[in-house]
Amino acid sequence: MEDLAMIRKLLLLSLLGAASLAHAEDLHSLLVKHYNELNAAIQKRDQAAAEKWIKANLAPGFLCTSKDKLKYDAKGFLQGLKDQMKLTRKVEFSKLVVGKPSIKGNRLSLNTHNDFKGIVLFDNQELTLTDVSETLDTWIKLGSTWKLKSIVQTKAKTQLFQKH
Repeated sequence: MEDLAMIRKLLLLSLLGAASLAHAEDLHSLLVKHYNELNAAIQKRDQAAAEKWIKANLAPGFLCTSKDKLKYDAKGFLQGLKDQMKLTRKVEFSKLVVGKPSIKGNRLSLNTHNDFKGIVLFDNQELTLTDVSETLDTWIKLGSTWKLKSIVQTKAKTQLFQKH
């Protein structure tokens, strides 16, 4: 009889684990969709779409910290995106990889890896810019919605070259 109770408990725990794993996969797919929406806006240099994304997805008190320890609130983050879009003349390559989330209660964290190559206007000359960066992003659940609370850039390598 005790064995049957133990088997039921193990079965219940495995079902809960499978449900939790399925939830994490669904959540990862949703977050990838969110990141791809912002990445598409950046590639198209669509400031209105980027601003709409930020208003819809950033949590109150959002903070972005660069590798150089510069800090940007939501307003500063948006302005940085807008400035980047104004300077970008052409996106040659852009790839974003979103890592699997680690979920603890109403908070999750994940890593992103970004590769970018484009033509930018800098000091009135067109230059080739390459940027490879990684971030640790934290999302929090507010009600039934996940919102981006922070971005911490953990790696960054940006280079400017004369355009050929």
